[in-house]
This record gives sequence, C-alpha cells and structure tokens, in this order.
Amino acid sequence: MEYKITPKNLILGVLQAFKNREILIKTLVFIGEIFGFTGNSIRVTAMRLIREGKLESDKRGCYRLSDQMNPFSQFLNSWRLREERIKPWDGSWMCYLMPRLTLRQLTRHKKLIMKPGFREGSLNLWVRPNNLTIGIKGVDRILSQSDSDKKGELFVGQDFNSKLTEQWEQNLWPIKKLEQTQRVFLEKLRKSANRLKRIPPKNALIESYLMGSQAVLLLITDPLLPKEMMNNYYRLALTNEMLAYDKLGRTVWRNYFYSFGIENAPSYWQAKSNGL
Repeated sequence: MEYKITPKNLILGVLQAFKNREILIKTLVFIGEIFGFTGNSIRVTAMRLIREGKLESDKRGCYRLSDQMNPFSQFLNSWRLREERIKPWDGSWMCYLMPRLTLRQLTRHKKLIMKPGFREGSLNLWVRPNNLTIGIKGVDRILSQSDSDKKGELFVGQDFNSKLTEQWEQNLWPIKKLEQTQRVFLEKLRKSANRLKRIPPKNALIESYLMGSQAVLLLITDPLLPKEMMNNYYRLALTNEMLAYDKLGRTVWRNYFYSFGIENAPSYWQAKSNGL
C-alpha cells in the first residue's frame, strides 16, 4: 500500500499539527512548496476544503480545522490506543445486511463498511468478528456517515454453520499478506528513524512525513482481527514503533519550523481526512 501526498492531505496534516490554532495561508504555501506544490494549488485546495466544511476561516488569510470530528474520523484516529481497540473474541460475528441502494450509493457504502473490517460473507451479508470494543453502537455511528438515507440492519450473529465460518476466516481477509506487509514496513520504519538523524533537515522533514503517513495508513486499514485468526504481533510492534517515530518526527518538524510555532509532525491526520 502506497501513500500519495496531495495538497489536501498536506494542508489537513499541517493544521492538525497546529492543534486547531489558526495558520496563515502564506505558511501553508511555504510548506507546500517544500513538497513540490505551487502556491496556487495550495490556495485553491484550501478554498475547496472550506466549501467541504473541513476548514474554517475566522479572518482573511487564516485557516484552521473545523470543529467537526465525526465518529468515522475518531475510529480511524484510534490507532494510538493499540490493542485497546479490540476485546477477546467469543466466536460471534458482527453482521450487516446491505440495504437496497443505487449502484453509485452501493459502491460508496461498500467502501465505508470495509473500513471497520467488514467483508461480504454471502450475498448482501457483510461480516467481521465481533471483537471491536466500540461494539454495534459504535459501528452504527460510523455507518451514519453514508451519503444514503438508507441503512442496513446491523446485528450480532452466532451459531452459523461451521463450514461457512471456516470459509470466512480463511478467505475473506488477506491475512498472510497483511502480516508480511506489516513486518516489512516495521523494518523500513526502524531504518528511517536511524536515517533521520543523519540526513539534511529538509530531507528528514519530507521523509518523516511520508514514512509516518504510510505507517499510519497500514494501521488504520488493518481489519483488527482477533488472535484466533491472525498473529497480531507485527501490528502491535508497528504501532509501538510508529508512536516512537511520531515523537522523532515532531522534533524534526519543530526544529525546522520553529519560527512558525508548529509543535507536531503531521504524520497521522491526513489518511483519515482523505476519503478513506
């Protein structure tokens, strides 16, 4: 999985690093130029984000994040909680019966239901292990972000045919690929952390942003499967490594942008604000 930097996710990431304080557009332009974006593209994107309700501008030339923090964003940003996001699995399944939708709505709805780890177990029935600490109510709040006024039925199911659930466990999620990807990127993140201390500050700034963003993208797209289905060692190790890397990234950004007052590296906001 490759993370692609855009003016949109860069702006949102920087504003998150500002801890919801206002930031001058000229500062955003300056940062954007470091990453190869023109001032015009940054300004146009900022205006579009205002129209979308993601940014607010209390005075001319200054921007901050809107006060909106929807349940979907909160769920994605919870990667920092490590394994607190899941509970012991009792063998039951969280199920979602897909409603009748237009083709366009169905495509968007499927993308949304996949974010909390659901996969289509049989026709119109989407399932995942019932091991999320947010429970049915939390998932229901996430699904309320759909652009459709139709919602499917969300419920906990058990006593399914054992052959069916075995198929679900073995075939619905690319478990081996997930473990391998996390293992490989864990090593990349460790090497990058050592490299940041030796390379020029500007290069370190760019690398910390890209590597941190990609690591978080892996963490927030992990289906959070129980240990009975997946070895979660690499997910936990990657989370711990990313928490340490984030501290290092904050130092890199703070030193480079000391005069601008940026306190954190924008390495974990942009993925959840980029249509995921």
